[in-house]
Amino acid sequence: MLETKRAEAIPKFRLGLAGAPGAGKSTFIECLGKYILKLAEDSGNTSSQTKETKKSNSWIPDQLAVVCVDPSSTVTGGSILGDKTRMFELSRHPRSFVRPAPAAGALGGLASYTDDVVSLCQTAGYELVLLETVGLGQSEVEVAQSVDMLLLLIPPGGGDDLQGVKKGIIEVADMIIVTKADGNLLSTAKMTAADYKGAMQFVHAKGRLQGWEHPPVLLASAVTEEGVSNIWEYVCRYRRDMIDTGNLEEKRRKQSRYWMWKNLQNLVQEKARKSSSLNRFSRDLEEKLNSGRMTPRVAAARLLDCISGNNN
Repeated sequence: MLETKRAEAIPKFRLGLAGAPGAGKSTFIECLGKYILKLAEDSGNTSSQTKETKKSNSWIPDQLAVVCVDPSSTVTGGSILGDKTRMFELSRHPRSFVRPAPAAGALGGLASYTDDVVSLCQTAGYELVLLETVGLGQSEVEVAQSVDMLLLLIPPGGGDDLQGVKKGIIEVADMIIVTKADGNLLSTAKMTAADYKGAMQFVHAKGRLQGWEHPPVLLASAVTEEGVSNIWEYVCRYRRDMIDTGNLEEKRRKQSRYWMWKNLQNLVQEKARKSSSLNRFSRDLEEKLNSGRMTPRVAAARLLDCISGNNN
């Protein structure tokens, strides 16, 4: 079903949310999700038809799905899957679907099957899919290969302007959101936003959508809901620009190619682990590694030769 329906999911939108632990990703998703669904209710858009006004760039999805990737223990392999507990109201809403999933040791902020889960949610009819990453920080760039727009959430005091120009997640973020901008943290949040606004001027604009060369930096509070409507307006505008320029379809094609090679890598590793002959061969290589008679790169090349049948 996924193969036959995948092309139909293209007009729908996938929104990624990344950030270090403690940035308030789950709480912000709860706030944003409730706001979007309230818009649908107020506009009378509770049928299966998504409401969209091209002139104003507004877009009101009828229903949404949330996929939360939770870190897995490197010792036991288990995951708490606690993100859903911070989305108490959203997870019970009749027009939303919240699914936590373990990372299962995968790097990059996503689980190995996350892209398929997102596609399945779209195939099931969810116009908007929110994807929350593990929260590893600047290395979780793989989320950009599964979403159409990436929001990077930064807590107040989350680094000065030099932090903003560091390579990694900053380079692939389409919008920076400084969270917890309320109460005693409001002034700190404003200073953090100012630092990142300055830093964004030094981020490479190559490959970015025209008019979005420098990601906007916005403030948000999940407590007061201040800034949420403004953020959603930016998201709708970005989505409309992607559709009008053809960038959305092109980005999806590039992502499909990326996941083809990524899945090939995973399948080769899985085959290597399950093969009894390869296991025996790998144990011999491990002995040579342990004794220092072979480097890891050479050992990997020997394993590849064995898999491809070129081992002599």
